Amino acid sequence: MQNTCGKGKAKQGRCCKANRNQETSCVERQMKKTCRTEKTIPEISGQEGSMQISPGAAEASRRTPENGSGLKKLYSGKTKDVFLQEDGNVLLYFKDAVTGTEGRIDSGGNEVIGEVAGKGNASFRLTLYFFALLQKAGIPTHFLETGPKENTIIVRSARSFNLEVICREKAWGSFVRRYGQYVEEGKPLPSLVEFTLKDDMRGDPLITEDALVALGIVSRETVDYMKDTAEKATAVIKNDLAARGLELIDIKYEFGEVDGQAVIIDEVSGDSMRVAKDGKVLLQKELAAAILGDKLNYDFFGFSFEL
Repeated sequence: MQNTCGKGKAKQGRCCKANRNQETSCVERQMKKTCRTEKTIPEISGQEGSMQISPGAAEASRRTPENGSGLKKLYSGKTKDVFLQEDGNVLLYFKDAVTGTEGRIDSGGNEVIGEVAGKGNASFRLTLYFFALLQKAGIPTHFLETGPKENTIIVRSARSFNLEVICREKAWGSFVRRYGQYVEEGKPLPSLVEFTLKDDMRGDPLITEDALVALGIVSRETVDYMKDTAEKATAVIKNDLAARGLELIDIKYEFGEVDGQAVIIDEVSGDSMRVAKDGKVLLQKELAAAILGDKLNYDFFGFSFEL
């Protein structure tokens, strides 16, 4: 997300818990959402296997939320588009774009290498799931409700810190590339937290906690909060995945300020974590299938969604 996700005072969302006799929703506008039809497109290698990927052929026909909606586009990112609503809240649209490294799909990659049909829907559904999981655990996010368009959510406007806060359970990816002389891929790590700047031109460089404070990017209190919250959120997600026979390798969060409070923003999905099953790293759609299956109606921890 960009530095400022929107302007004006955001409204506080309301989540209503479902009771046994009447299903209530944490969204004010429920809608039907279906996965997109798979197209016959070339197959290339994924993280640990293969899946169908288009190098961008679907770009011209993509249905974006701005079409005829009056929304103001604030930012177009690698995997999401960001729009400002009239009420000051922000709409996030999850795209089918996939990132990778050297042509291989990798959620930790900085380059968009193509599109996978249905991937945006997978990220959308997983974000709903994990935001509900974090909310149940008492960890605040900027999520409000599902959006009026396919694969969209409404969130509170946030001032992004332009950082990625990474929590590593195993040595993988860039960590091994940096420290390969001292560690082998797959070595367990003690929920190790790293901070990186969101700076594609410089490859999202690491930055120390002291440097964050010295440069005035965030306060010491905010650094401590982000680190502590990342560790708590990771423990919650790791335990939930383990109960399903899935293993969390690493996960990254973005934080921002909402009404003077630092909270988790953006998304928490297959785009922001590596998860393995039986030693194989799952692609985004595989992760969604492992956790959610093909259901279109969910009751996540007392919060109901109709997708």
